[in-house]
Amino acid sequence: MLVVAMAGATIIEKLEGTPAANALVYHSWFFVMLWVALVVCGVLMLARLKVRKHAAVILLHVAMIVILAGAACTWLTSSKGLMELEPGNVVASFKVDDTEQALPFKVKLNSFEMAYYPGTHTVNDFVSRLTIINGGKQEDYRVSMNHIASVDGYRFYQSGVTATGEGTILTVTHDPYGSPITHAGYAMLLT
Repeated sequence: MLVVAMAGATIIEKLEGTPAANALVYHSWFFVMLWVALVVCGVLMLARLKVRKHAAVILLHVAMIVILAGAACTWLTSSKGLMELEPGNVVASFKVDDTEQALPFKVKLNSFEMAYYPGTHTVNDFVSRLTIINGGKQEDYRVSMNHIASVDGYRFYQSGVTATGEGTILTVTHDPYGSPITHAGYAMLLT
């Protein structure tokens, strides 16, 4: 059932976009209940196994439960929004569903450029050069399509270009709890 729901979400996302897939599948009560059922089944399976004979299987199930717990923390506590910057502007917040969320530092766009495929007018990459102002300290960062900037638990992704064509649109995420838990689960899978 979970595989069918995820396949359906993929199709919806392709046809209607990510917000529709989130609303209709990923953030719906039935999808959450499917994940809860998966965790319950994993716990029941753990209870039936003997540790000495099945240590690797037990570690696999525990790792999956930890990964799902991390995903739940991300879903419940993380924030994600957009930040629009024009060259020279300094911003200290980003929009999360039409509300402003404050950052613990300021972000300044030094420059924004579009890189093109050689000999064409087709955009290959967007490159934003930022300065993060944190108290009296300033540090420069580069954000592009394949290069994320991480600052104090906030991650900046290149999302697009402003209406003027001179500025950048960045996606900002903050997930202080879910990511470390999920990474711990993945580390358990590697052992």
